[in-house]
Amino acid sequence: MAKLARSDDQIQQPEPGVPFDQESITYVPSDGDPNSTKMHGITFHANVPKQLSGDHPLVAKLKEFPNRFFHVGTFDIGKHSSEAKKGDNPDPTDGPSYRAHVLRWFMALDGNSASSFENFVARWASEEPVRKIAEGADANALGTDDYLWLGDVIRPRLADMQKAAGLNDEAAAQVWMQHGVLQLRF
Repeated sequence: MAKLARSDDQIQQPEPGVPFDQESITYVPSDGDPNSTKMHGITFHANVPKQLSGDHPLVAKLKEFPNRFFHVGTFDIGKHSSEAKKGDNPDPTDGPSYRAHVLRWFMALDGNSASSFENFVARWASEEPVRKIAEGADANALGTDDYLWLGDVIRPRLADMQKAAGLNDEAAAQVWMQHGVLQLRF
């Protein structure tokens, strides 16, 4: 089996004509994400490609359902790292893109931190202009169904964050009001 040529910042594909049945998978964390993660029993370290058999179930899963945390194929830290991709996620302009946007930053919050509840509220409040743009007039505009969907996803974890912060409902309402949010739509 062909060996991979390694350099500090990329994995190179084997020479043409050499049989190769492995795939390179790289964990690409964002700011605040752990330096390593485990998936399908395999530990991945940040920005360090792992070679898996081309028929490994994880390879098939990531090819069928790509996600921003794992890169399949040759990894170039200058092109594929989270720092290089920062401009890849523009502000959302409709309901589906806003839901994905909120889930990205919401899931990145540390739910066990006492400051997570206030961090969520501050972020939600600061995004009012983004929501206004996403509430545009087209058929995919951010609307009631999107807010209800977000609420179903966010409420349980937000309640855990509120509990971790030691806030009762009245104190939590005060945090919302301090950030200028007087009514929740989810």
